[in-house]
Amino acid sequence: MGAISSRLWLWITCICLAASAAAQVSVPAIEYVEPVSLDVSGRVARFDAFGRRFDLTLADNDRILRKLGAARKAELRSYQLLRGAVDGRPGSWVRLLRSAAGIEGAIWDGEELYAVTQYARVSAALDAPIDAALDQTVMYRLSDVRDALPKNFCALDAAAAQKVSNGLDHYQVLVSELRAGLTPAIARQIEISLIGDREFQQAESADPTAALLARLNIVEGIFSEQVGLLVLATDLRLMPEGADPLTSTTGGVLLDQLGAYREANAAVRARGLAHLVTGKDLDGNTAGIAYVGTVCDAKLGVSLSQRSFGTTISALIMAHELGHNFGAAHDGEPGTPCPTVNGGYIMAPSVSGFASFSQCSVSSMRPVIRNASCVSAAEYADATFDATTPVAGEAGLPFDVPFVVRSAGNVDAEQVTATIVLPATSGYAIESATSSQGSCAVSGFTATCSLGTIIAGTTASVSLSGRGSAAANLAVTARVSATNDHVNSNDTASVTVAVRSGIDAALAMSAGAAEIPVGAQLDVYADVASRRALAVRGAVLSITLNQPVMSASMGGANCTASAFSVNCTITEIPAGNTRRLAVRVKGTTAGPVFASGNVSIAGDGDYTNNTANASAWVRAARDVEVTAGPATVDLGVGSIQEIPYVIRSRGSQPTGDVSLVLSLPSNALVVDSIDAGGAACAQVDPMTWRCDLGALAPGASRGVRLRVHGTRPVNADVHASAEAADDGYAPNNYAGVQLRIDHLVDVAVTMATGGSGIEDAPLSGQITLRSIGRQTAVGATFEIELHAAGTLQSAKVHAGADCALMSSTRARCTLPSMARNALLFIDYTALFAEPGSYDVTFSAVAQNDTASDNDEMTRAVLVRPHNDIAIAGNVDLPAFLVGQTREKTFTLTADRRALTTARFVAPHFNPGLRVDAIQLGGGASVGLCRVESDGGICDFTDFPAYGSETVTVTYRAAEGSFRYDALARVSTPGDVSAANDVARGRVDVQAATDLDLRVGASASGLSATTFDLPAITIVNGASTAFAARLDVTLPPDISLVGISAANIICTGTDVIRCDFGELEANSSSTVIVSVRAARAGTFSAALHLSASNDTNAANDSRNVTLQISAAASE
Repeated sequence: MGAISSRLWLWITCICLAASAAAQVSVPAIEYVEPVSLDVSGRVARFDAFGRRFDLTLADNDRILRKLGAARKAELRSYQLLRGAVDGRPGSWVRLLRSAAGIEGAIWDGEELYAVTQYARVSAALDAPIDAALDQTVMYRLSDVRDALPKNFCALDAAAAQKVSNGLDHYQVLVSELRAGLTPAIARQIEISLIGDREFQQAESADPTAALLARLNIVEGIFSEQVGLLVLATDLRLMPEGADPLTSTTGGVLLDQLGAYREANAAVRARGLAHLVTGKDLDGNTAGIAYVGTVCDAKLGVSLSQRSFGTTISALIMAHELGHNFGAAHDGEPGTPCPTVNGGYIMAPSVSGFASFSQCSVSSMRPVIRNASCVSAAEYADATFDATTPVAGEAGLPFDVPFVVRSAGNVDAEQVTATIVLPATSGYAIESATSSQGSCAVSGFTATCSLGTIIAGTTASVSLSGRGSAAANLAVTARVSATNDHVNSNDTASVTVAVRSGIDAALAMSAGAAEIPVGAQLDVYADVASRRALAVRGAVLSITLNQPVMSASMGGANCTASAFSVNCTITEIPAGNTRRLAVRVKGTTAGPVFASGNVSIAGDGDYTNNTANASAWVRAARDVEVTAGPATVDLGVGSIQEIPYVIRSRGSQPTGDVSLVLSLPSNALVVDSIDAGGAACAQVDPMTWRCDLGALAPGASRGVRLRVHGTRPVNADVHASAEAADDGYAPNNYAGVQLRIDHLVDVAVTMATGGSGIEDAPLSGQITLRSIGRQTAVGATFEIELHAAGTLQSAKVHAGADCALMSSTRARCTLPSMARNALLFIDYTALFAEPGSYDVTFSAVAQNDTASDNDEMTRAVLVRPHNDIAIAGNVDLPAFLVGQTREKTFTLTADRRALTTARFVAPHFNPGLRVDAIQLGGGASVGLCRVESDGGICDFTDFPAYGSETVTVTYRAAEGSFRYDALARVSTPGDVSAANDVARGRVDVQAATDLDLRVGASASGLSATTFDLPAITIVNGASTAFAARLDVTLPPDISLVGISAANIICTGTDVIRCDFGELEANSSSTVIVSVRAARAGTFSAALHLSASNDTNAANDSRNVTLQISAAASE
């Protein structure tokens, strides 16, 4: 009997319909289906659905029938079982059956589970039928299925039942598990006997074999892709007419009959499990039933599932029951191995489209599968790819894209074919394809390599060599197949190829000489190089100069010269070569020669080398140049800075007498000394100094050193200019230096916040300090001095150390080191017992701080009295009928201080809600109330401390049907708390209407047969009806089957309550109630209609007489 017989749990677990299916009006419904054009005749199938493209890679899945006898295989030749994956979706799987009736199956794309079927099979369950032929292939998402199975399971206690939800509720839990999971390697296989009884054959009369195979194919996909177990149907049988021993409609009895049949039949007994798909309408609640952990047992290794609910859901029930056979208990049930797993998986206590086993269920099944004597090592081949890495290439050069094909199964992969596709891209082509074994052929953008047999556990390499003429980012895809490949979800791979441009024009520029005299000529060169694999063709070179162009020439280019520019179109520069443009200029103006150039070409792969510059100097006959030290200098107040100047003769002739003029800002700098190397320097005015340096020979220079210091923080610009007769180039006669002078150490109190508070309540403040000196401030302190009327409760460096409280009004903080421009914040809290305005002084002290004017700040703190008035009550006025009046009373209270004035306001909410009257309750305050155009108002004077007063407002529902978020509010000057100033409420002003309940007086039917009550029509009057509700009370022995109506929610079984919400004026709604009678007789059903604004009860109740006749069988 196998390894399991020693530990028979003899649990019988079933999927059950609710005891009263109508308890939740549980009618299976599909929100949406989409027609698809699905051709599975080849290895690739493409179609569009749900706003996206599906690309499927397919292969035969006849492996699940491969151990059938030859004759039986021949009988099934007309059926094509397919397996595969969705391209580009790792972990996806596809299982489809093609038969004469059409295509049936399931697609898991890693995000959603899709069912594929014919429109005829789902049309009755659609919320919104579509215009399609009955044999049209359609697809729907299982997340769009509601109540695919009822919510109750056999033997569930109430706590477990409450955890159950439908597919929409738990679907996200499912997909998150699937996304995180990796496809396991197929390691084991089991042979099963799959049986269809006579009722199944009658229900699937068009092709019962196809219906069985479609379910088996999906179940195989679930177990192979998630558990690594191949489920092989080596015995596929339809019970013959007149010889079907499986007769009971009671789930447990039928399971016993199946076990006896397995034990008595050698062929069925020889398989690891036997599973029955029954077409019977099972008694009670059962939708599926199985023994737990009985795989291999000659009698108890059985399970069954009901054929209802569509192919895909029926397959999930079958997978659920087989999961029990393999040792998985229900998820989420106390006392089982998985008590804490919530719904959302195949083994949940409710099946509503869950397509995944929980990890706990898989862990429960694996040891049972591993130790079962009837489960053997899987014999399978698997051709797949090793991981890939990106490839970089260059246009014009070949690039190689490698793939490694691995035989990952335990059987040699036979007739392996690798297909590599280069995206169709202009200018690109496959040059060759090679493989380490077999041969490759190239056709257009596809390379096909026939690799023959790859021994299990070994690899074969395949490589594509391509070439392109332009930059591109490509995704080269590959697909591998083998005639005996049993795993298709890993048959594709992709390599990203980044091809950079093969064109690069690089520009370099130079001058023929560094310096020329005025009037001489100079050659400027621009060299354009082709630095990558492709020739540079049609590049445009543009040169701009500041001296006149005399001539320009460039080989292999067409150039046009103007007065100060040259433009050339270059015909071609072969890869690795350079073309030179020679431009001759004349130095007509003393000073710099400057040439800038740019080269451009379409498709250039590197723009960083497209520009260049060249420079030289045109020397005047006489020229004095002044240079200084650094252009900017940072220093502290009082620090002496020396500025060195060099005065040089750059001309070819001696200069005249040279003077250096120094200009300083007034009152910012003090000149300490000027050293001109013996030359005389004199102060011309408070801002100007002049040094007479005499004549300078060509190339000679003189130095002048100016030493100054600043007396205050300032940015001071010191200017120097040289004066000489007949100077031929003036722009170099000037030099400027900016001295940025600050205090060396300066800690400033820059800001204080928290300038107000409330008496006898903590007041918080924050002070901002900034270090604006040149050097880091070290060892600084900060003090807070509070007015004597207050108490300093705490002070601390923000996100730092606490400050020391020196007294009740004074604190001292030791500050951390503060670098230049660093900010520091000090937080403090204080308390003042009485209202008033009080000064708080903040001061910072830092060693060597030379800026005392920003060390201290005094701020006034305003402490307000604790004025507070509060309101209690609400403005809730539900179902407020037009013409009615209602009173609302509000309580007003003051806090610790008497209030000089206060006000209460109850506004109108036009046009529906009006204040009719307002009055005081007679408290201790003095108040005057009246109704004005804006609403009801009460003004108070001298409202006592801790006093209380009531105000009663009379509201009137004025007109129409309106909903308001209404309020009443209080106020007083300086109110310290706004949170207690408003009383709110919801107001529903409703115009009266008249609901009329219309229904036939009687109905008749047969016992044990579903029939409808007379159509129930609700007719509304002239206004919107609010909170409309229909109650239908069924008599004993009459049970609810279903309810059909639009936009209502119905609950209950014996008393059915249907809530319409709001019914529009002059509208009607019809409700159809389907029931079943347990016995013959005369019964009465009571109907009652209500709405919050229905003012006529005379037409709201009806009784329907039910005359039930005995069915013929009775």
